[in-house]
Amino acid sequence: MASSIIQTALVFVAAGIQYAGPSPVEDTGPHALAVISLLAFSSGAQVAMARGLQITEITTAMATAAYVDIFIDEQMFAKRNRRRNRRIAFLLSLFAGSFAGAFAYKARGSPFALIVSGIGKALVTISLVANKDVGGEEKIESDKKDGRIV
Repeated sequence: MASSIIQTALVFVAAGIQYAGPSPVEDTGPHALAVISLLAFSSGAQVAMARGLQITEITTAMATAAYVDIFIDEQMFAKRNRRRNRRIAFLLSLFAGSFAGAFAYKARGSPFALIVSGIGKALVTISLVANKDVGGEEKIESDKKDGRIV
């Protein structure tokens, strides 16, 4: 939870730097380096958080691994396949988010696109509070052995 809050804060700080900096937003210089550094740290923390939560289906760093994992999944056509469903949801979210970011950037510029990204991260952070424990990978493996593929 703390990692997600910090990541969200870093995105909002990056947006604040862009709003407070020179207009139009500079592509080089100390403001640009600060924004890139904050966003890179936030992105790295997100990858580490996904790994720490053992949600390996969602790489958060690149789509290629998710595509490959979908197509090599032995249970790809199974009626219920949690890992496949997570990967597909990740890719659809990434696709939709890319377009949302592009439209936000085109309409209002980079600082606004970062605010939209920060709001999305804040919503995800809030949704983490509502998540229930499903018993971890051990329970999933146990359910598979019992014939209840989740």
